[in-house]
Amino acid sequence: MKNKISENLKSHPQSDLLGMEEFIITEDFEALFSSLVGVYSRLASTEKFRKDTQPDLVKVSDYIKRSKEIYIIKKSILTKPLIALRDAIEEYRPELRKMENLEKRLQNG
Repeated sequence: MKNKISENLKSHPQSDLLGMEEFIITEDFEALFSSLVGVYSRLASTEKFRKDTQPDLVKVSDYIKRSKEIYIIKKSILTKPLIALRDAIEEYRPELRKMENLEKRLQNG
């Protein structure tokens, strides 16, 4: 539903008197980047506390490092125009999907 509203507002910006497009893009941006930080943090924790084998501390460090990088990226983009937020959403959404799939595979064994 978000995309349908956003697409309609793109083609008719004069109808966005209440700032719905800005709200939708900002909320989508916040949700995406918060999810990315969370998934990297959960992956680090999962790897650190593995019971079946020794934890790969390099992976743990990489996940924590990427989580911090994503947080910094989020803060730097948040103050930019809406088009930058929209571009960031498109750029980082595949990474979130990839990491969520990895997390599911690790949980399922």
